[in-house]
Amino acid sequence: MKGAGLVLTIGCALLSFNYVYYPFFGCFFICVAGLIGFVTYRQWRIVRATILLLTVLVGCTFVNLAPSLYSWRMHGQPIVLLEKTPAQAEIFGLKIRTLVSPVLPHEFPPFRKWTEAEVKAHFPLETENTWSRLGVVGTVGFLGLLGILMVPAAADRIPSGGTLVGGSRLTIAGLLLATVGGFGSLLSLLVTSDIRAYSRICPFLEFFALVAIAIVIDSFFRNRKTRLVASIVVLAVGLADQRGAAVQMNWEYPKSAAELATLTTFVRTLEDRMPDRAMVLQLPFRLYMDEWDNPRMPSFEHFKLSLVSDKLRWSYPAFSNQQLRWQMAAAAIAPKQLPNQLAHDGFSAIVIDRNGYRDNGAAIIADIRAAVSDGGIIAQTDRYIAFDIRALASALGAAAPRLPIGPEVATASMRACGAEPLMAIDQIGANDGGVAGRAIRVNHGGDLRIRGWSVDRVHDSAAAGVDISVDEVPFPSIYGWDRVDVADYFKHPSYRYSGFVAEIPRDRLPKGKHKLSIRVAASNRDCYYESAPIRVMVD
Repeated sequence: MKGAGLVLTIGCALLSFNYVYYPFFGCFFICVAGLIGFVTYRQWRIVRATILLLTVLVGCTFVNLAPSLYSWRMHGQPIVLLEKTPAQAEIFGLKIRTLVSPVLPHEFPPFRKWTEAEVKAHFPLETENTWSRLGVVGTVGFLGLLGILMVPAAADRIPSGGTLVGGSRLTIAGLLLATVGGFGSLLSLLVTSDIRAYSRICPFLEFFALVAIAIVIDSFFRNRKTRLVASIVVLAVGLADQRGAAVQMNWEYPKSAAELATLTTFVRTLEDRMPDRAMVLQLPFRLYMDEWDNPRMPSFEHFKLSLVSDKLRWSYPAFSNQQLRWQMAAAAIAPKQLPNQLAHDGFSAIVIDRNGYRDNGAAIIADIRAAVSDGGIIAQTDRYIAFDIRALASALGAAAPRLPIGPEVATASMRACGAEPLMAIDQIGANDGGVAGRAIRVNHGGDLRIRGWSVDRVHDSAAAGVDISVDEVPFPSIYGWDRVDVADYFKHPSYRYSGFVAEIPRDRLPKGKHKLSIRVAASNRDCYYESAPIRVMVD
């Protein structure tokens, strides 16, 4: 038992250095196992072991998160982190149907018909939980564990039946926590909504199921040879069943390998021409965790450059609020003036991803080329082009202002225009959409985050900035987020970077009634438009 305890302790420590969901699920299962063990055996050593494992899980998780926690303490929590709501616990909840459904895609005709029928059924709340599937072998083990729960006497016929009973109890506990409308939803509603994607509990359920399969093989096949044969058969069935999961990856591999080679050559050429740790701006501006996909440039594509780079510093992703404010200010500069400003702020190069533009980057490349000259091109492929801007560093002069990184109230010195803006609020705290015309209730427990979009309809352009007025006191927002949906809806390309997000500090929102409005600075900075007031009740 000492050896098993050591292995379990090391496993908990390693689990803690994964994404925070998995140590959370680990703590849940350790608590369930500890409670069941103590109630069953009345031994305090079980309680002590439970506390030890929880301490390891929580302590190592804290170590893993320490850099982020330190950064948040020094610079504030990144505003790019989307506000999570209790309802999302059910949107991303686990479904038993998907657990036992065949892996996608599947070549076995009956399973293929099954998955096709699943698609045609149009089940609601089909999110990432669609991919939480156990596969054939895992499903057999899963159903077996549920059967043991119903008929526990069946476990008495198996030498390791007690382990099977324990696995069945943990499995049902996991289902009760993670399923749509389960206890996870209550936890999200009453305690915290930070854990929302309960379908990610699937690897734990898969582990319990596979352990059950291993115990059955070990119990029914008495000698090493038959156990080996049985294990090979199960492994073959499992691999054949999971084969479809790799089809897409295998199909894309040649294309990805060719892209990697081209990308590596491009970045190496850039690194040879740049000093070590030179700063490189990536265009188009893309905001990490808040990107709109397009067929040629999905989310997170900017990561590809830094993944093959050893010596350069890349502008994507921007994590801190200071970086975000700087990027929003840079995005508002006319492309012809952008290289001079970037050079003055310490950047050495600009890399343009043509796939991020509908005109294949023709307009932005022409503007940058005009400011830098053809001699500034230092590397290019069919997709990327890099410009050296170091020679422009002195163009603005030493006294030229740097772009702002701190919060600035956009409408402080402006008069009211006397009209309401063209805008929409997507979220106030945990309230999603449709907030206009009704009272909003928010929790006093944290900063109040507000998201939406607004444009200057009078001048047919994006606004000069957005402030959030609370009881006539303006608070700044970060304006200029990518809202391609707004540009497409109004068929107005200049409306694309019209999103805003703001946080009102909790100490500026005491409990009680408040009046909130959105102030939108006109693009010529002559005045601001103000929305109708929204009633906010802070509980």
